Parts: sequence; structure tokens; C-alpha cells
Amino acid sequence: MKAIHFMRIAFAVFVIIPALLVAASCDSEGKHEKDEQRKREEIESKVQADLASKYGASVDWHKKLDERKILDTPYSIDMEEALILLNNKPIVFDAFVEDVTKSDNKYFVRLDYSGSPQIYFILECEPELAAKILSSRQGLDQIVVVATISSVKRPSIKLESESPSSEDPPDIDVTTSDMFIAKGIALDFEFLK
Repeated sequence: MKAIHFMRIAFAVFVIIPALLVAASCDSEGKHEKDEQRKREEIESKVQADLASKYGASVDWHKKLDERKILDTPYSIDMEEALILLNNKPIVFDAFVEDVTKSDNKYFVRLDYSGSPQIYFILECEPELAAKILSSRQGLDQIVVVATISSVKRPSIKLESESPSSEDPPDIDVTTSDMFIAKGIALDFEFLK
């Protein structure tokens, strides 16, 4: 009887207690990740609010899309109404830096919007803004941008390829693109860390 009692205690000590400690550790890690995510969102909201205040920009431009309860990809006209505001009022958004180019002595930054729908922004920017982006390259730089948007287009076609096997050549399908290309002028930005 004592042996069975001892085995139960040993089982509890060697199996249940470590399992409880691991579960508590995982719960703590999950809570830590949620805290970190909340802190990042607070920092992003503050940076957006500061830039919006400084430039009189809209931070809620995407609510126009939400109000219409657009579930799938919106039409170009919906995007134009959301992004191109009256009196050239700028918008604020966060995005990832994809590329910086120079053409005819003008600098352009290409950004991948981090939300939905999928938007690529091509924004002309002053040489100082381009230099600021180039000086802080860390790979997949996420920034909060203030910009005025002048046009929104949806590419007419998209090529997709699918290969049934590695030996067969791929089949290429022509489809309609789900992304939008917005062009305009970048007024300012801040890096998110």
C-alpha cells in the first residue's frame, strides 16, 4: 500500500508538476507576446496620431470601405473615394518599404500597405525623405506615412502559373488582379521599430 502511495506521489512530482510548470510558462509567453503586440499597436497609433495632427491628415480613410461592408476586393471607384480626399487632404497609413527609385531627378518610394485590401503605393518624395529611408535600411522597414494620393488604379491583368508537376511546363492563366496601385506624394514618414 505504501509503495502504491509512493508511486502516486512520485508520478505527481515527476509528471504533473513539470507539466503544470510548462503550461504556466507557455501561458506566460503567450501573455508576453500579447503585451508586446499591444505595445506595438499603441506605438503605431501614437505615431499615426502625431503625423495626422501635424499634417491635418485622415487616419480613418479605410472606414469608407468598412461602411460599405465590402467583403471581397473593392472596386477601383471605392478605393478612389477612400484614398483621394477632398482638397488634397492627406492620409496616414503604415506600410513596408519595397523600393526607392530615381527618375528624371525625382525620387519615388514604393510601399506595400500592411492592411487589406492589397495596395502598392508609389509616392514621389523629396530627396531628404528618400535619404532618410536609404540611411536606415534594415530590411523590411515598416513605416507610418503621410501622403496625398492623386490616382488609384487596378491592374487589368495578372499572370498566374501553375505546374502540375516539376517535369511539365507551367500553365499560365490570365486573371484580374486583386491589388491596387495608388500614386501620390509622400509628405513625411516615421519608422516603426
